[in-house]
Amino acid sequence: MVFFIWLFVLLAAIAAALFTRVAYIGRPFGKLCTKTLASVGFLLVGILCACATPLGPGRTSYTVFMLIGLILGLVGDVSLAYQEVFPRQKERYFLVGLGAFLMGHLFYIAAFAFLPQSGALWLLVAVLLFLALLCAQRFFRVDLGTMRLPVYAYAAVISIMAGLASGTAVGGQNLQGWLVCIAAWLFVFSDGVLALLYFGRPRGRWLTAANLGSYYLAQLLLALSIWLR
Repeated sequence: MVFFIWLFVLLAAIAAALFTRVAYIGRPFGKLCTKTLASVGFLLVGILCACATPLGPGRTSYTVFMLIGLILGLVGDVSLAYQEVFPRQKERYFLVGLGAFLMGHLFYIAAFAFLPQSGALWLLVAVLLFLALLCAQRFFRVDLGTMRLPVYAYAAVISIMAGLASGTAVGGQNLQGWLVCIAAWLFVFSDGVLALLYFGRPRGRWLTAANLGSYYLAQLLLALSIWLR
């Protein structure tokens, strides 16, 4: 089983790299197919990790919540890819994708509740991060328009997720805690870049690679956190 887990990690990484390339030069349907393949990759890694993990108090709940979060991540990815396939319904697919990611983060938050925490550190980190995201919006002149409330709600949820993940890294002092912490902050970075791409004034094609690379690495680390402890 260990061999297959690392094999699929490698295949998922290759699929993510392929999609990153296609994102620059491919057509909408090609982007949809390669993005779906890349996202199925991290979900399969999560499923294999779940199969290799012994069941027990807390572990079963953590595994189930993480898998649901990964599935919702796949749904969000496909929804965002559909924006280019059906440009006239771009806003609808964006909201569906945003909602899927928000729900996914809620399940990640529920999963982190089963991990050791470091007191109220997570709350302090969450509040400071949310305020930092608001300041970043002004600094980079990100115009959210009609999406202001949904994006703010998403920012609040991901701030709580990053806070809990940070508290887990400090409180758990184990590999699993550090995996979820690194993954959470990669999500923060990835979503920040994505906000620039959607609503700001992006400069440089490297932003797309930074967004996709950090996102898929985050999902792979969360999938591996089911197994590595």
